[in-house]
Amino acid sequence: MSGAPVATSASRRAFLCGASALVAAPLLAACSESNGVVTLNVAIISENVAAIESGVLALDAAPVVQSVLSADSVSTFNEALTSIRNVATTVAANSGGTIAITTGQGWVKTLESSVSAALALVTPFLSLLPTPVGTIVAAIQALLPVVEAAVELVSAKPAAPIFSAPQARAIIARGL
Repeated sequence: MSGAPVATSASRRAFLCGASALVAAPLLAACSESNGVVTLNVAIISENVAAIESGVLALDAAPVVQSVLSADSVSTFNEALTSIRNVATTVAANSGGTIAITTGQGWVKTLESSVSAALALVTPFLSLLPTPVGTIVAAIQALLPVVEAAVELVSAKPAAPIFSAPQARAIIARGL
């Protein structure tokens, strides 16, 4: 009797380890180590950072979004957008090479902080805004953990987002 649960437990562990490896493999391909320095292939995050920037730009360009924000909120949103643009420009300028993982983590922390600031201004008004605005917000939120995982800011795969990264990029590309 005690042998069966052990075999099942071992099989379950083997399955989970294999499944974890399949999930982590694309993210691990983004990183390499040389002389004790972990580097990041910037092209891996570039596409998602650009999509996040496009999504926030779409929110900024939508008169319906601007109409619900106060003057102070518009100013704060614009500051966040400037920071997001700076990160996206820096990532794009380096997308042909590799950088130290800590540099990528710094970029993503700045991106995450700025995106969070921008979305915090819009999110309270989602019930008043057209459905596509909420969809763009959800798509942006779905891409942040993907970028975080690529630079090893999160060690475990977060809960399944509403959209996969390709779906989120496609939604943002369609715009409002």
